[in-house]
Amino acid sequence: MTRRDVIAEIEGKRKRSRGNDYRFATSERLLSIRQEFTDGQEKGREVRKYVPIGIAACIEGYSRGAIRELCDFSPEYLDKALNIKSIQLDKSFISAIQNRRVTGGEIVSHLLPISSIEQIVSHFKEILGLDLWGEIRKFTPKQGDILENPSSKAMQVLKEIYDKRHVFAHEIGADAEVSDEFIINSLYYAGEFLSVIGNLIDLKTDAATSHTQSDINQHAYEGLSKSQKDLSVAIIVIERYLSDNKSVLNKFQDLQAIWEDFTEIDAEFQADYYAEGGTMWPAIYASAKENHFKQRLQNIQWLKELAQGSEST
Repeated sequence: MTRRDVIAEIEGKRKRSRGNDYRFATSERLLSIRQEFTDGQEKGREVRKYVPIGIAACIEGYSRGAIRELCDFSPEYLDKALNIKSIQLDKSFISAIQNRRVTGGEIVSHLLPISSIEQIVSHFKEILGLDLWGEIRKFTPKQGDILENPSSKAMQVLKEIYDKRHVFAHEIGADAEVSDEFIINSLYYAGEFLSVIGNLIDLKTDAATSHTQSDINQHAYEGLSKSQKDLSVAIIVIERYLSDNKSVLNKFQDLQAIWEDFTEIDAEFQADYYAEGGTMWPAIYASAKENHFKQRLQNIQWLKELAQGSEST
């Protein structure tokens, strides 16, 4: 039997992440899933099965990133993590750490099993030496109350994400349904769960200056700015092309104005619905608008190509 090369696995994972911060990467993927299932197009039953798989991957990746951050921040947290029974150390790990191929946090976060919400909570309790929900309640009382209660809707949804993930990933003839309500609730409560973990990590590592929600919001607005610029360039080209036909140009401009009003209202609606005034509101708003800009650009691409063809002749 081939021996598992943990160090190579970690290096491979690091390479695939292309250096992306785990918080940015998780936020982007959750937003991508939300966009995919709120674009107004009905998704087939088989495609819907991806939702719990994708969201569980986000929860796992974020949790491993947070554990790595804790362990690399303080030897105290690393020592506690190494005492978790499921961690089995190898002499090669010490050499890899000394040669700076990997960090202790990378090894621990890679080896820890994460297959349920309860397991994640247990790991943080072992590493931090305190009750996760109790700490959460200190600075987010509402979220702490919601998440601590095992019978709450939040915890039921989070557990269902992992149940469905297991079924769809391991059973060929799985007959479980993925409803619109489940998708909406899963995205919302997964975001809340990861948000409170992120807040706790910031408090314990004093890292709030480098990994705050404001950084994620800024990242989202950078994407929006690029899409807005691309669309503006296309509109300028099209309006120049239509300038000889004032009637058609006016209709195009009227349509564009209506579309812009709709886009603004819809982006605010999505942000209000999913974030409810929370810290993720700006990121969801920006992501929704970016998605609209990309769709609009795609819809008028044929007209832009006609305009460019006319200019080249």
